[in-house]
Amino acid sequence: MRRMMKLRFFCPLICAAWIALPGITAASGADALPVDLPPVRTLQTSCGAKVFFVGDELPQLTIVASVGYGRLHENSESAGLCDLLARTISLGGSKRYPGMKLHERVDSIGGMLSVSSSFERTVISLSVLPRFREEAFSIVSSLLTEPNLDEEYLLMARSLVADEIRRRYDNPSNIAFDRTMGIIFEGKGYGAIPTVEKMNSFTLKMVRDAWTKYFGARNMLIGVSSSIPYEQIRKDCERHFSSLAPGEKMDYSVDAASVAATVRRNSRKIFLFPKDIPQATIVVGTLAPDIRDDRCYPLALMNFVLGEGSFNSRLMREIRVKRGMAYAVSSVIRFRRNTGVFLAYAQTKIENVAMVLPLLKGNITGMGRDRLPRQDIGWAKRSISNSYIFRFETPMDILGNYLEREYCGLPEDYYERYLSRINDVTDGDVMRESERLFRGGLVTCVVGREDLRETLKDQGEVVLLK
Repeated sequence: MRRMMKLRFFCPLICAAWIALPGITAASGADALPVDLPPVRTLQTSCGAKVFFVGDELPQLTIVASVGYGRLHENSESAGLCDLLARTISLGGSKRYPGMKLHERVDSIGGMLSVSSSFERTVISLSVLPRFREEAFSIVSSLLTEPNLDEEYLLMARSLVADEIRRRYDNPSNIAFDRTMGIIFEGKGYGAIPTVEKMNSFTLKMVRDAWTKYFGARNMLIGVSSSIPYEQIRKDCERHFSSLAPGEKMDYSVDAASVAATVRRNSRKIFLFPKDIPQATIVVGTLAPDIRDDRCYPLALMNFVLGEGSFNSRLMREIRVKRGMAYAVSSVIRFRRNTGVFLAYAQTKIENVAMVLPLLKGNITGMGRDRLPRQDIGWAKRSISNSYIFRFETPMDILGNYLEREYCGLPEDYYERYLSRINDVTDGDVMRESERLFRGGLVTCVVGREDLRETLKDQGEVVLLK
């Protein structure tokens, strides 16, 4: 069975059960679940690219090139450029494997090729059988060193990405989330919102300049998972990736003080995006800490109790189960390098908006006023502990975690100590850090009919968005 790579640049996702794997022991109660990760072999090519290798018992080879370039590197003027570059590479291939010849060749060897972008990374991955090792390295290295960036493929890519943007903003939830982050982050990073007009203005020179700026060896991490012996992989990496331009390690910056001031300034406003639909989507949010901050542990527990823990979460219980006022309600917190974000949302009938919004905000800010009951914090710790094993299901999961650790500058024992750090959190820690997170208020965005302007005016200054 083929396994697709799952690179994860988030804190652990929460599941509902556990299984036992070699080197990992399941948790009992709120006890820490020890993690003994399989060894990773590392090397650095002569041009500066860092390579991570994890062995796999299955007869396969997966090569991942993870470039430090994504939406968090963008601003209001460049939003969507990373998506356009990734799509142009996917369509155009490389000078050695141009256009359809690339995909025909990948198909002929039974491979799985992906070129995609995310908040932080542009990732090229290719999975093949071991006997196609030489060609797999040739394909990936050619996409990194000589992508076929020309006008024909740019026009095709621009049209496809523009269509994706149109479809994305047919969904009220996407509008609400993106507009909320756009306000919080002042149109930069998390708040860089792509538009069709902006996408159609990007030129071939801009795409090529982005590739030149970000696709240097020092700004990428290469991961390999395979049954092929490490020594062979080491030789292949040096031979195929030594021709990468060294480049420079690139980073994005977040002015946390400025973002916090923006949240405070807008916390008494309600931003309304008019859309003539029978339901409304409410999103509230604020800045969260960097993944390296010790505050992440109590805040992860806070968010699980608040809105991530399915039907047992506080928002679900108070708004949907008890009152039946929401189709969906939840919260999410994401910690990344240099920044993080907290968001909570509810989807409800238009006539319920005036009641749901204060319920949503009240339950959120209440996390910083009252200590969590012992049973709530115990349930959250058990759930996180018992699901943590699913971060490490496959060699590619393990490799993805090593790449995340390197990219974020996390300590070497980060994953081994994660659960003990979670289980050391007290109810006082959760209350203190929740109060600190929410003391500056929340940015609020509502997507729904324009007559909500009158409905919501008693809860704050209503600002119409376009």
